[in-house]
Amino acid sequence: MIKRYKIIYLLILILTSSRFYSQVNVCNVGTATNLGTITTSVCVNGTTAGATQDNGNSTYCTSQPTGGGVEDNDVWYKFTTPAGSPSCWTFNLTRGTATGDLMMRVWKTCASAVGSSGVASGGSPYVCDAGQYVDISSAAFLASDWTANTTYLIQVDNRGTSSSEGTFNLCVKAGVTQASNDLCATPLAIGATSVAADNSTAGCEYSYSAVTDASVTPAQLCAGSLENISWYQFTVQNTGAAVSVSFSIIDCNGGGGGFQLGLFKGTCASKTSIGCTSGSSGNVVATIAATAAVAGDTYLFAMDGNAGSNCHFNVSGTNIKPLPIELMQFNATLNRNNLIDLTWATASEKNNDYFTVERSTDAINFIPITTINGAVNSQEVKYYYTQDKSPLTGTIYYRLKQTDFDKKESYSFIQSINIDLESHFDLTIFPNPSDEKNHTNLEFKGFEEEFINLTICDLSGKVVSTKVIQLLNDGVTTVNLKHNFESGIYFIKAINAKGESVNRKLVIK
Repeated sequence: MIKRYKIIYLLILILTSSRFYSQVNVCNVGTATNLGTITTSVCVNGTTAGATQDNGNSTYCTSQPTGGGVEDNDVWYKFTTPAGSPSCWTFNLTRGTATGDLMMRVWKTCASAVGSSGVASGGSPYVCDAGQYVDISSAAFLASDWTANTTYLIQVDNRGTSSSEGTFNLCVKAGVTQASNDLCATPLAIGATSVAADNSTAGCEYSYSAVTDASVTPAQLCAGSLENISWYQFTVQNTGAAVSVSFSIIDCNGGGGGFQLGLFKGTCASKTSIGCTSGSSGNVVATIAATAAVAGDTYLFAMDGNAGSNCHFNVSGTNIKPLPIELMQFNATLNRNNLIDLTWATASEKNNDYFTVERSTDAINFIPITTINGAVNSQEVKYYYTQDKSPLTGTIYYRLKQTDFDKKESYSFIQSINIDLESHFDLTIFPNPSDEKNHTNLEFKGFEEEFINLTICDLSGKVVSTKVIQLLNDGVTTVNLKHNFESGIYFIKAINAKGESVNRKLVIK
C-alpha cells in the first residue's frame, strides 16, 4: 500500500519548496511581503529577529502559559485569492529557532480581521501556541469571509524578549480537500519509517461522522466528544514478536489543546476496541505482547483532537509489515502554459509495477488519465513527473493509484487545484447534447482578431482531435466541426496565443 504521507504539507514544503522573503514589520497592504495569488499552497521562511512593534493592533492572546500578550515583533504578509476563491483556507506556522509563543491572525484590512468570532476590531481571534505549531483552520472562518481576487493580510508575532526571536515557516493552503485518512474505511498505512502526520484543520480536512466512521464512540478514544479524527492502520509482520507503535512529539493547539487516541483490532467493518488514552502533548507508545502478536492481524488507530484541537505528531512502529511504497509527496500545479504539472516522490519502493494518475470533478468519481512505470524495488528517493495536458476548469481533484506486480492496489491522498482560465472570449456548443455523429457547431465570441488552438479529448483525457481556428474581427465566429466521434462525453479546450483559455463539455448521444 502507498504510505500516504502528509509530509507534502508539513516537511517537504518546509525543506524544499519554501521561499525566503525580506521582512516587513508594519501592516501595510502596499508593502507587506507578497505571497502572490494562491491556488493550492505556498510556504515561506521568515524571522521575527529584528522585527518591530506594530502599534496599530493591540488585542493579543491572554490565555497562554506565559500570560497575557503584548505587542512585540510583528511580521506581515499578504496573499491574493484566485477567481472562484474556495471557502476552505488553512494557515500553519511551524517553529524554527523562535522560542517565544507564536501568534497568528488573518486580516481583511489593517483594521478588520477575517472571521466570525468578534474580538476587538472584529473577526477571528489571534491563534497562539507555545509548542511547535500554530494552525488557523476554516473552523474559524465562514465561506462569506472570502472574496475572489482579493488581497488579505497575515500577521505573525513572536511574543517574548529579543532572545525569543528567531525563524519560522508559514504555509497558506487553499481549498484543501477532505484528507484520505479522514474515514475509518480509508486509513493511512504506517510502517517502520517514522512519518509526520496530523489531524489538523478541523472543518477543512478532518471531521467525524458516526455513520461513515462505523459508529466509533467517544469512550473508545477516552473522549467526551469526537470532532476531527484521523485514522491509521498497520499489519503485524511476524508471529510471536512484540509489536510497538509510537505516536511521538505530539503537539496540539486550538480547541481543547489535547489529543484522544484509540486502538482497535480488525478492519473498519469489523473491529474491536482494545484500549485508549488522552493527553495534551508528549509521546504515546502502544504495545502488543509477543504472545498476542499474529502475522497478518490488522489493527487501527484513531487520533482525535480534544474539542477540535489541531494535533501534529510522528508515527512509526516495529514488527509491522513493510509497505511497498513510501510516498513522500504528491503535487498538482498549474504551469504558465495552463497545463497541470503532476509530481510525486517515493522514499522507497518494493514490488511496485506502476502508478496511475486519476482525475475527478467531485473527489468521488475518478477516471485514469495516464500511467507511469514504477521503480520496482528501490531504497532511494525517486522522483516522478507527468502532465495533464487537457485540464478542466473549476476545482479539479487528482490522486495516485499504485499497483503491485501481484495486482494489489492502493491510493494516495487527494490533491485539489482550482483552475480558472476563462478569457475574454466565449465558446458555445450547439446542439449539446447532440444526436449528430458527424458534425458539431462551435460559436466563438471574442473582441479581437486572433488564432485559437482547439483541442478535443475524450473522458480518459486522450486527445481525439486538434484544430486551429481564426476568430473574426466582428467578435463572432461560427465553425462547423466535422468529426466521427463515438457516443460519449468529450472536453473541448480553446486557447489563444496569450494562454487564455475556455473549456466546454460536449455530449454525443
